[in-house]
Amino acid sequence: MDKDNNIIKYRAQGASHGMETLVVGAMGLVFIMIFNLLRPDKITIPEIFIVSLCIAAVFIGFLKTQEPFYSLILSESELVYCHKYGVVSIPHNNYQYSGIPKVENGSDYVELNAVGVKVNDIDDF
Repeated sequence: MDKDNNIIKYRAQGASHGMETLVVGAMGLVFIMIFNLLRPDKITIPEIFIVSLCIAAVFIGFLKTQEPFYSLILSESELVYCHKYGVVSIPHNNYQYSGIPKVENGSDYVELNAVGVKVNDIDDF
């Protein structure tokens, strides 16, 4: 929390560990490439599988690093949602309440991995 402006910033869990995933995938890919260069045999099926996993890890790590550092910024004047494609701002007078949605699963309720925001006037949104 910023003491000067009374701003609370929330970071999304999905955007975390992007750089670590990218680096581990790249290191694994370099290791497998060097291993195959120093060995006279042909490439085996498990090595192809490991290379595919490393390429997927590099791709996923890259996509995770493209997400904004803070996804939700709450201040006294507005609520700001930051996405990699843009920003949505809801002024405080149009913000009614927020909460975690729940769904019924048999006899109990399960919380969803999302935040729901209710606005007063959808046209101002």
